[in-house]
Amino acid sequence: MKRQQDSKIKILNNSYFEQQHQQAQLHAGKLHTKRVHHRRMVVIIGFFVICCLFLGGQVLRTQHLTSGLLQQRRVADDKLTKVKQQRSDLKQQTRQLQDDDYLQKLIREKYYYSKNGETIYNLPSSNKNGEQNK
Repeated sequence: MKRQQDSKIKILNNSYFEQQHQQAQLHAGKLHTKRVHHRRMVVIIGFFVICCLFLGGQVLRTQHLTSGLLQQRRVADDKLTKVKQQRSDLKQQTRQLQDDDYLQKLIREKYYYSKNGETIYNLPSSNKNGEQNK
């Protein structure tokens, strides 16, 4: 039935129908342009989001590496401080070993060395718990 009706419809070739046809083509062209612009906008925004994610990841990675390096530096500074303290202690001990009085005192305490006519008594020392060493 539709075919019979379609064949009976005739488009008149007058100015009104031509104007309507031109407006329809203009509208279709505008719609096509709008779709193209919309697609381009989506692509550009997608590219921008991907770039932001990539650069944000790089910033986070750099911050993580920086915090790791700062922690390593703190550990190295602590170690350097301990080594400097140990070095100053060793220098002081070296200076003390140059002193004859200190050297004699150290030898007497450590190796129980005595002068002629001197008697050494070994007394037990107490621990932190109050117990005595034997």
